[in-house]
Amino acid sequence: MKTLKEIANEILALKSAYVFCHVRPDGDTVGSAVALTLALRQKGIECDVVCDGNLPEKITSVLDTSFFLKPAEVKNAREGHIAVDVASEHLLGHAWGIYTASSKCFCIDHHPSNSRFTSLLYLDPLPANTLIIYSLLKLMNVEFSVSMAEAILFGILTDTGNFMHNSTNAIALNIASDMLNCGASLQKLTNAIFKSQSKERSKLYIEVLNRMRFYLDNKLAIITVKMEDLQKYGLAEDCTEGFVDYPLTIAGVEVAVSLLQTKTNLYRVSIRTRERVNANAIADEFGGGGHRFASGCVILGIYEEVIEKIVRAVDINIY
Repeated sequence: MKTLKEIANEILALKSAYVFCHVRPDGDTVGSAVALTLALRQKGIECDVVCDGNLPEKITSVLDTSFFLKPAEVKNAREGHIAVDVASEHLLGHAWGIYTASSKCFCIDHHPSNSRFTSLLYLDPLPANTLIIYSLLKLMNVEFSVSMAEAILFGILTDTGNFMHNSTNAIALNIASDMLNCGASLQKLTNAIFKSQSKERSKLYIEVLNRMRFYLDNKLAIITVKMEDLQKYGLAEDCTEGFVDYPLTIAGVEVAVSLLQTKTNLYRVSIRTRERVNANAIADEFGGGGHRFASGCVILGIYEEVIEKIVRAVDINIY
């Protein structure tokens, strides 16, 4: 694995680059990509972002994503390809073939479960990937614009749950403070992330919570979003981000799990845990991964069988 200084020097030597986000993009991968792309452009390096997924409105409403491309829009490889907040190759989706077309494939990530799919890797298990991007930009002697600062702060707010997740530490708070000093608006970003939703999303949220199930003496809570739920309210999958956080606010719940049905008998699983339970270990039972308190995986199977598998995996890892 490379040092961050080595990564910075190699990136600064590039004449052109693409930055890559993960599928189902969230605020941390997009914030990382926006801040890094703006920084590289400031340094005279031709740069755009490649993302196999639709960007949520809460992101596009506050961050500049005008330079984002779908994989089909990319015509040629560039000198360097940089994946940000991407823990494994499959999370690049249809952009994987584009990413590997460069002779210099970088990855800057904060997931302990990173599969190390490139040798030009920098990995640091910080609360948000934009915290690493901040340090990278410092090493590159970048002058922070308001747009860069807000992109970095957006990622911090997203992955720390507005500083409420267990992963929040002094590094996150200090860098967030620095971004405020650079002109980022905390109110604008928190309103976009946490305080703005459509009437349809609120109705879906209520319906999903009404179906919440409890297991293992109420230590495990599971919520489910089915395909017909999204169709009923005319919503996209990205609208469910954050749903999984609510069950963990219930007294006695140690593990919260959200199942999002993406196809028949196929579920995207999000896992959140309290201090005593390792979410990454639970996700690893199904070939997934992430962080100690927030991880994910994909499970194939009939719904009730999927539930049984999750209950067993949590029961094994809960203490």
